[in-house]
Amino acid sequence: RTTATFSFAGPLPMPNYDGKLILNLVRANDLRRVQLLGKQDPYVEVVYRKNKKKTSVSKDGDRSPVWNSAVELKIENDAQPYVTLNVMNKNVTLDEKIATLRVPVAVLVSSDAESWIPLFKEEEHRSKAGKLLLSAKFEGTKGLPGTPNPSRYGLVSAHYGVETLTADVLGFLESKVADLKLVFKSNQDLSGYFGFDPLNHHMSGKKLVLAYLRNDKVVRVEIGEKHKDVTIQLEDYGMRAADAKAAQLAAKAAESKAAASRLEQEKAEAEERAKKEAEMKAAYLAQMNKTAADLKSAQEMNMLTANNLAITQAKVEELKRKQVNLETLLQVAKAKSAALERDHSQKMANFVCYGARYRLRHKNTGKYLISQNGLKYPNGSHQQEVGCGAGDAKNTHVWIIGCGLRVHGDMNLRNGDRVMNQDMVRLRHEQSGNRLHSHGERSWKHRDQQEVTCFDGGSDDNDDWRVECDGGWRPGALVRLVHIRENAALHSHDTMRDFNNRLQDVTAVKNRRDDNDFWIAEAV
Repeated sequence: RTTATFSFAGPLPMPNYDGKLILNLVRANDLRRVQLLGKQDPYVEVVYRKNKKKTSVSKDGDRSPVWNSAVELKIENDAQPYVTLNVMNKNVTLDEKIATLRVPVAVLVSSDAESWIPLFKEEEHRSKAGKLLLSAKFEGTKGLPGTPNPSRYGLVSAHYGVETLTADVLGFLESKVADLKLVFKSNQDLSGYFGFDPLNHHMSGKKLVLAYLRNDKVVRVEIGEKHKDVTIQLEDYGMRAADAKAAQLAAKAAESKAAASRLEQEKAEAEERAKKEAEMKAAYLAQMNKTAADLKSAQEMNMLTANNLAITQAKVEELKRKQVNLETLLQVAKAKSAALERDHSQKMANFVCYGARYRLRHKNTGKYLISQNGLKYPNGSHQQEVGCGAGDAKNTHVWIIGCGLRVHGDMNLRNGDRVMNQDMVRLRHEQSGNRLHSHGERSWKHRDQQEVTCFDGGSDDNDDWRVECDGGWRPGALVRLVHIRENAALHSHDTMRDFNNRLQDVTAVKNRRDDNDFWIAEAV
């Protein structure tokens, strides 16, 4: 099957959608994740024109939320109504879109049964982002002609759409029969022919699946987006027309009767609501009058009683007791604050934490990862040099750990938290303020390895490193730092450089790992 660009034809001679669309949103599966930490809290936002309705939030529903929520939309005088279903992740600040689908009402109401429909990452419906279980019901007049029963021309079934998003167009095709034929011109735009696009912007897979009787045998035909001239020869089943007409009239009569019954029921319900509201208002006014009378009586009693002074003195004593209690609570709060401070200090001693200062010692050589402000590579990127040495009193070997740019632009966002396995971090050199960095530039000597620098430009994702350790990162424990973009491990060996301060060589090695990749953090 090939792709085609769809465009709508002019208005079709069919009644507009006019009535109430009821969507029962059951649950979703395989939703894409947009939240890095914790579980997602999804809900569904249903949009029709400027109207928006929301389901309840599935707390911690993550990729398989359950709602079982019904949403009603009023659709008035619209020949081609579309509904947009947005699955959103509830956040404290700004909610984030997980998946979306823009689908015609004609597709939604083709079946009352629950069915799974695909969800997509973007409005162009290119990348799938999960699936949604729902059912839909439309109460009112529909845009597509109703399915004839029986068909005058022996049409058995006809559905147009893509995957599970199909609309029943049998009644529409029944009205298009001419001279006992259905004719589709070569490469005819089916979306324009039927007056709706079953999946807007989606560029492949849309087709018409038609079944009809020919010599009392069922013939099945599929017409895709690209096709040659197709002519379907039908037979005249006119003998059934009278029965079909009678059934149609009976259905309309039943529909009219049901509509009248609904109107009567709605009228009775409205009258009952009005009666209850009037009773509630009367009860509220009576309560307000009683309260006013009680207040007036209390005021008169206070003015006449001689106990006002005693009451006031008692209240003063009560306030004094409350003040003592508050002072006691303040002392308890101070004690708790001191305990929390002690716990925080203990945590900083036992674990590597964001915002803290550390030295990184190479496991095999025992030398420290250092850099010096203004001392740059004489070749390659000419950025600030990074190597291994003994360290000095100028803090050239001190690094501060912050959160990765992929997590947040502010390195200090997670200060005080433990650094865990697989965390994305940035390491800022205390003496120069620059960040540990790597890129595609080759090492000065080992051309199969990458240059490691201390970057003094604006922060980018070449500053991000992934922590690989056993559980949480602890001082004294082995850790591997992997450059995320290049998948290259921070590496050193006993090769000494012949420029600047003749430091021990430090590189980043891709696609292989060894003991020279391990480092040990020491608190400063």
